[in-house]
This record gives sequence, structure tokens and C-alpha cells, in this order.
Amino acid sequence: MPTLVIAIPFRPDPKCDLDQMAKDFQQEFAASSCKKLPEHVCAEIKEIRLVYQNEGYACAEGDVVIAYGHGGDDNADLSNNQGQWVKPKDVIEMLEGINAQAAERVLFMACYSALENHAAPLWKARHGKKTFGGLKDVATLFQGPLRSGLFTGVCKALVEV
Repeated sequence: MPTLVIAIPFRPDPKCDLDQMAKDFQQEFAASSCKKLPEHVCAEIKEIRLVYQNEGYACAEGDVVIAYGHGGDDNADLSNNQGQWVKPKDVIEMLEGINAQAAERVLFMACYSALENHAAPLWKARHGKKTFGGLKDVATLFQGPLRSGLFTGVCKALVEV
């Protein structure tokens, strides 16, 4: 089974909502008996792995990667809302550094990430893999688990690039 890799292109920050939401997702998923994730992940997942900027990790063939940050429509940079910023090329370099090109699909969970010159279309043009990004605000990483153990709304606001 593949791993869901949540790539956060910033240094870890316990005050950051990205870190908190990703850790909540990781913990709730680990505690759930249901390992199938719907929507654009569309796979049964072995585990969720959080990877931050400058951490060593290598994605395996078939993994699913979520690049996670805050984006805006005024420029293509991503932030963590705690003073850290990265350019789309930095996000792509981080993803290539963890071998995300081996992944089955890459989801850019950031507002406006599907717009021209933003990270999702740049990744798609460079690697040609199934790629998703946001056309507007994309506030929720996931919902669940429900009483049945199912997760819903996983990157649901994204569109295929």
C-alpha cells in the first residue's frame, strides 16, 4: 500500500495551522480502522508521513503526495502564515528532493495553486503526472473520521490541472 506524504515546504512550527492540521490528520488516520481515502487521493493508504523542508525522505512508486501551504491570488508564493515564504520553484525543488515524481499523483493543497505560474501547473508541465491544485480558497485538508471510520473531504476543493 502507498504512503500519503504531506510535504510542508517550511521549517516545522508548532504555532502553524498547517503543522497542526497535518498532525491531526496523521493521528486520526493512524487511529482509524479505515485506510481508504476518497476524492483526489483515491487510494488505500498504509500511513501518513509528514515531511518538512530540508528533511530527508524518498517517495516510493505509487505514493500520493500533498504539498501543503497557504497561497494567494496576488502572487504564486506560499506561506505558513508565521513569517515563512517559499517560491513555486522552491516547492518543486523540495518535491523533487523527496522523489515526488515517483508518486502516483501530487496534490497542491494551497489556495490558488492551480493558477498560471503557480506550483501545480509548473509541476504538471515538468513531470506530466496526475496533478491537482486550487482555483480559489481551499480551506479544509480533511474531514472525519466519521463514526464509520471513513474520512471525507480530503483535498476535496482541488481540481485536476
